Amino acid sequence: MEYSFKQDLKAIRDVMNLSQEELADKLGVEQITISRNEQGHTKPSDKLMEKVYVYAFENNIKLNRLKEMLWSENLKSSHRLLFHGAKGSIEEPLSPYKSRKNNDFGQGFYTGESYEQAISFVSGFERSCVYFLDFDDADLTAKKYEVNQEWMMTIAYYRGVLDEYKDHPMVKKLVEQSRECDYIIAPIADNRMFQIINSFIFGEITDEQCRHCLAATNLGSQYVFLNEKAVNQLQLVERCYISENEKEYYIKRIIGLPGETIQIIDGMIYINGSVYLETQGFPQMENAGMAAQEITLGEDEYFVLGDNRNNSKDSRSVDVGVVHGKDFVGRAWIRIWPFEKIGWIRHELTGQE
Repeated sequence: MEYSFKQDLKAIRDVMNLSQEELADKLGVEQITISRNEQGHTKPSDKLMEKVYVYAFENNIKLNRLKEMLWSENLKSSHRLLFHGAKGSIEEPLSPYKSRKNNDFGQGFYTGESYEQAISFVSGFERSCVYFLDFDDADLTAKKYEVNQEWMMTIAYYRGVLDEYKDHPMVKKLVEQSRECDYIIAPIADNRMFQIINSFIFGEITDEQCRHCLAATNLGSQYVFLNEKAVNQLQLVERCYISENEKEYYIKRIIGLPGETIQIIDGMIYINGSVYLETQGFPQMENAGMAAQEITLGEDEYFVLGDNRNNSKDSRSVDVGVVHGKDFVGRAWIRIWPFEKIGWIRHELTGQE
């Protein structure tokens, strides 16, 4: 599926109230280039597409968010709009058998419930994009997971933590139940959440502590399509271009929290002297930058990393360094780590818990 570039180009001009000549001047291209691309008479170059979408995002035109709203409003009432973040273009027909086997629920075609969720997983990759999909669940069976022991143990199995117990009757039953459906709806588990699950598996925290922590970490739900029957009821409807400045807006992950000591040694992240295990296949870091030496985070200081670890400006860079609360779009309301400090976070501005 190609990008809907000619429609996007016209939409950006209309929103900005610019003529073709005016937009061409702002982008540093010829007016004929804008005209030919709007009419679809030529295939847009990568350079032109980047210029156009960077310009739109710089001028606060959140084109992909607008598309999300429009598609959601115009779907059939029985359908649902889903989102798939991809490192590049995906081939049709869609397949549930091309993903890694150690994903949260094994092999499947993974989607999310929002554009922001999808972009957060792929924005660190050079040619990443987000696909919108129209999903019709007619005649399909679904299994829905909540944040509970069944969900934790199932993810632990597929991520390889329970390999030595794979023949245990309880583990076998969990696996069978996860495959007795066409698709799965379940909370997403990221690296921090998986660390919490690991702590439970190895007896470092109680079942109650684990559920409390995980329930406080709401990353939204994932829809996992397990077979061809389910995937065939997904229709690709839009492919969204992600400009470099939009990627920078989303891609930083909080690695270190106030009071923690961060260091990167031989490509590995150490938090307070312990290795921070990552399970999402990020490239090993070739340059530790400032984090080659220990960095102790002060009050309201955070250490962040981009997903594309070897091509990202983040807290390792002198011109970025540690970031502060004012730099975040959202606000944290619940502390889930360390376990002895689980609870509501008091914000100075309100003085309320």
